[in-house]
Amino acid sequence: MIRCAICGTENLRPTRLCGNCGNALQLGEGHGPAERRHVTVLFCDLVASTSLSQEIDAEDFGEILVRYRNIVAESAERHGGHLTRFYGDGAMLCFGYPTAHEDDTVNAVRCGHHIVDSMKSLDYSQFGPISWTPAARVGIHTGLTLVGDLGFGELKDRGNLIGEVPNLAARIQQQAPKNGIVMSSITRRLIESRIDCRPLGLVQLPGTREPIALFESLGVRTDLDDPLQVQVAVAGPPIGRDAEYNLIVSRWELARAGNGQIGVLVAEAGMGKTHLIRAVAAQALGENARLLIAACLLETSGSVLHPIASMIRRELGLSGLDVDQAMEALRAALAPLGGDEPTAHAVATLLGFAEPEGSTILSTSVNRAQAFALIAEWIVAAADNRPTLFVVEDLHLADPSTRQFLAELTDRIAGASCLLLGTMRPSAPPLWDHRSHGFTLHLGRLPSLSVVRLIESVTRLMGETGDREVLSDDAIHHISQRSDGVPLYIAEITKEAIENRQHGLRRNGTLELVIPPTLQELLLSRLDRLGPAKPIAQLASCLGSEFGGELLAALHAGNPADLREFLDVLVSAEIIIRHGLSNNARLSFRHSLFQEIAYNSLLRSQRRAYHAQIAKLIPDGFPSVAEKKPEILARHCAEGGMPELAIQHWRKAAHLAYSSSGFVEAVDFLHSALDQLPYIAPEATRIGLDLALQVDLGTALIATRGEASPEVEQAYSRAEMLLQRNHGKELSFSALRGLQAFYQVRGPLRTSHQLCERLNIVANTTGDPIAKVEALRRLGWCLFCKGDLIKARDHLHEAIELYSPRNAEEHIIGHSVDPLVLGRINLAWLEAIAGDADKATREANEAIRYGSELGHGLSLAYGLGISAAVYQTLGDAERAEQYASETLTLARRRHLPYWISFGTLMKGWSRAASGAVDGLVELDAGLKAYRATGARLFVPYALALKAEAMLRSSRAADAQNLLTEALREASELECRFATPQIMHLAATCALQMTKNALAVAPAFDAALSEALSIGAGQLAERVLSDAAKAEVWTSQEIAALRARRRDL
Repeated sequence: MIRCAICGTENLRPTRLCGNCGNALQLGEGHGPAERRHVTVLFCDLVASTSLSQEIDAEDFGEILVRYRNIVAESAERHGGHLTRFYGDGAMLCFGYPTAHEDDTVNAVRCGHHIVDSMKSLDYSQFGPISWTPAARVGIHTGLTLVGDLGFGELKDRGNLIGEVPNLAARIQQQAPKNGIVMSSITRRLIESRIDCRPLGLVQLPGTREPIALFESLGVRTDLDDPLQVQVAVAGPPIGRDAEYNLIVSRWELARAGNGQIGVLVAEAGMGKTHLIRAVAAQALGENARLLIAACLLETSGSVLHPIASMIRRELGLSGLDVDQAMEALRAALAPLGGDEPTAHAVATLLGFAEPEGSTILSTSVNRAQAFALIAEWIVAAADNRPTLFVVEDLHLADPSTRQFLAELTDRIAGASCLLLGTMRPSAPPLWDHRSHGFTLHLGRLPSLSVVRLIESVTRLMGETGDREVLSDDAIHHISQRSDGVPLYIAEITKEAIENRQHGLRRNGTLELVIPPTLQELLLSRLDRLGPAKPIAQLASCLGSEFGGELLAALHAGNPADLREFLDVLVSAEIIIRHGLSNNARLSFRHSLFQEIAYNSLLRSQRRAYHAQIAKLIPDGFPSVAEKKPEILARHCAEGGMPELAIQHWRKAAHLAYSSSGFVEAVDFLHSALDQLPYIAPEATRIGLDLALQVDLGTALIATRGEASPEVEQAYSRAEMLLQRNHGKELSFSALRGLQAFYQVRGPLRTSHQLCERLNIVANTTGDPIAKVEALRRLGWCLFCKGDLIKARDHLHEAIELYSPRNAEEHIIGHSVDPLVLGRINLAWLEAIAGDADKATREANEAIRYGSELGHGLSLAYGLGISAAVYQTLGDAERAEQYASETLTLARRRHLPYWISFGTLMKGWSRAASGAVDGLVELDAGLKAYRATGARLFVPYALALKAEAMLRSSRAADAQNLLTEALREASELECRFATPQIMHLAATCALQMTKNALAVAPAFDAALSEALSIGAGQLAERVLSDAAKAEVWTSQEIAALRARRRDL
C-alpha cells in the first residue's frame, strides 16, 4: 500500500495517482531534503471545466477529470518530468528535479504539446451529447526555485516547489489560448533554436511588478532531423577540431571508395560532437552524398527501434500517409531487395503502423531478425548507389533494439560505400569494439589558443566587433579559466559576458561571470547522475574549487570507506581531479562551474552550517591553513555567520599580502571584510573595526591606485571621521599618515607639511620607534619637495639612523613601504640636486641594494623610479634609462600604476636626451599616465623634462608654454625642488628665441637666485655653465657667482 502524502488515503502500489484526490503518489520516502534548483515548471489547466461540471453528472465529470489527469501523468513520465501535484483541474509538472537532464526545457515544451494533442483525441462519447470540447492550456517558465521535501513530521510537504517560478508558470498558463502552450521569454531563450514560436508581446501578469514577454509554441523541431540544417553549416572544421575533422574526413574518403567505416565520437555534452558531425555532413553533402540521420531521444529511449523507424519514415515519406498508403510505399521500397510480404509486414510493425503477425515468441523473433536484416540491406543497397553518411546521435539514449540493430549493421557496412558515425557519452557501454573498419574518437578540451579564437568568433557572431573594447583581456582570461576548454561552456559564457558587460562588473572592475541559464540544465544533469556521491560534491563545493582530502575526510560524518568510494565516482565522472595517490591528496573541481552548481543547489541554511563547521575545524585541526591562508578561514567564518571572526582573519590575510607586495589581493580582502560590518550589531565594535579597516584599505590603495587617488582620500577621510567618533588614539598615527600621503602627492604641500608635524608629535608622544622613523622620513621628503633642502637633509639622516632592520616587516605591514629604502633614495636625489654626485650615487646604490634584499615590490619600485630621477639630475641619460626600464618591469609585474607612469616618464626623457625620435612621445605618454593616477607632485618636474626635449627639437615656443604651465603648477602645489630647473629652461627658451644674451640676463639671474636660495648647487652650476657659453655675463661675473655657489 502507498499512503498519499496529500490526503492520506492508502493506495495499491501499481496505482500512479491517488484514487481519492488524484494527486501523484510518491514511492519510498520522497525526494530528499529541499534544494535550490534551476528547473522548468509546466502548469496546465483543463479548459472550461467549471461549465462542464455544471453540464454533466458529478460522477461523469470525475471520470473525465481522471482521464485528463492520466494524460498529464503519462505525458510527464514520457518526457522525463516530475508530476508535483494536481490542483483541482490544474496540474504542476517540474522538469529538472529530482533528476536533471540537459533537454529538460525542450522536453517540457514537448510534454505540453503531447498533453494538448492527447486532449484533442480524448474520448467522451459515453457521457452523451455535451457542448464541451476537450482542451487544455499550458504555461511554462524557467528559473531558480526551492524544491524538495519541506517541513517535518505530519507537516512534511514532499517534492514541492516554492518561489516565483511555479507562480509565474500558473499565471502564464492563464494567457494561453485554448489548446495553446505559452512560455516566458526566459524559457524561450534557452531553446529558441529548437522550437517554432510566435511572440505575444509584453504582458502584465497579475501580481507582477513588470510586464514580461510571452511566446506561444508552435512546435518543437529536432535540428539534425532536417538535412537542410546541415547544408547551411559553415564549411571546414569547428575551431580547435582540425585534427579530429581531418581524421573523420579521411575515413569518409575510404567509405566513398567502397571501404565502409564505422566510428563513434565519445565526449560529455558540450564538447562539440554535433558541430563536428555537421561539418563532416556539410562536406559529404557537397560531394552529392546521401545523409541519413537517426536521433536517439530521452523520451523515446524505451520505444523499440524509434530512432531507426523515424529515420525510415522520413526517408520514404511515410509521415502523413494512412496505413494502406504507407504499406504500399514500404513494399515498393523493399521489393528490389527481395523482401517478402511477412518480412515487409514485420518492418511495418517496427515502424509502428502495423500490428504484429504470429502468436509465438519464435515467429516474432524470426520476423524481427528478418526485418533487421532487410532494413540493413536497404541502407547498404542505397550506399552502393550513392555514398552514404549515416549519423546516429546520442547512442547512450538508444533503446536495446536500436543498439542490437546497429551492432548487426556494422558487419554489413564493411564492404559498402557508407560511413556509420555515432555520438555517445563516455559512461555508455561501447557498441562496437576492435573491428578493423571501426574507430573511436574521444574529443578532448580545446587548447588555450583555440579557446581565444572561439571567444572572438562568438563575439563576431553576436554582431560585435571582436576587439578588446568588447571583452577585455581580463574578461577573456576569466572566460578561458571558467570554461576549461569545453566549447559549449566557452560559447555560452561568452554570450552571457557580452550581454552583461555593462552591469556585471565586480568591485575591482573585472567582469562578473555567472553560470548562463543555458548551461544550468547540463550541469545539473551531470550532478544528478552522481547518485549517492552527489552530497559529497555538495559538501566539497563549500570547501572551494581546491581543497585537501584530509579536510574533506574530517568533515565527512560517514564511513571513510564510503567517502573513498564516492570520491572515486566523482573522479571517474570528471567532476573532481585527484592530485596524487594518497587518501589525503589535494582535490579540485574539474570545472569551477561544477563547484558553483553544486554549491548553489544547497539551501542557504545548509551552506551556513557547512561553513560554520569548517570554520571551527580549521584552527585546531589544520593550523597551517589558518596561519598561511587566513583568507580561507575568513570566507568560511563569513559564510558561517561569524562576521567578527571573518574580519579578523581577512585583516590578517591583507597584512600577509602587504608583506609580499600582493596589494591587489589585499584590497579585495579588505573590501570583503568591510562587507561584514553591517552584520555586527554593537555600534562601538562596528565603528572600531570600520576605522581599522579604512586605515588598512588606504594603505593598500596607495600601492594599487597611487597616493593621490580619490579612493585613498575617501578611505582616510572616513578614518579621520571615525577616529573622532571612536577616540581610537592607537590608530591616529596610521590615519594621519594616510592623509599625509594623499596630500603629499596631490598638494598643497602646506597641508602635507602640517600633517607631517602632527605625525611627529604623535610619534614623540607614544615613543613608538617605528612611528618615529616613519614621521621623520615623511617630514624630510615633504621639506625636500618644498625646496627646504637643508632641513630635509637633517630629518632624512635622523630617520636613517633610527631605522632598525628588525622592524622592517612591521614597517611594511603597517605603512606599506620600507622607510630606509625610501629615506636613502630621497636623500640621494637631494644630494644630486645639491651637487654632490658621489653622495647621491652612494645613497642610491644603498637604497637599491637594501630594497632588493628585502624583496618588497613597492619599496623597490620607489627606489628604482627615484634612482632614474637621480641620474637625470646628474645628466646621465644611460643610467637613467636603465633604472627607468627596471622600474617599468617591476611595476608592471606588481600592477603599480603610479610607478608605471613615472618609469615611462623617465624612460622618455632618457631616450630624448640620447637623441631617440620617440623619446618625446614616450615622455608625453608618461605625463598623461601620471596625471591619470590623480597625482600632481611631479607634474611641474615632468613638464620641465618635456620642455627640455622640445628645446632639443628647436621648439622653443612650445617649450615656453609648457614651462609657464609648470611654474603655475609648482606655485599652486608650493613645490620648489624643480623650480630652478624650470626657470633655467625658461631662460634658455628665451635665449633660443631672441638670440640676445643681454635681454635674457635677468631670466638667467632669476634661475640662479632660485637655485642658490634652496641650496640646489647642481642646478646652479648648470645655469652658470649655460650662461657662460652664451656670454650672458662676463668671465669675472661668472667667477664671482661660482664662488658664491661654493660658499653655499
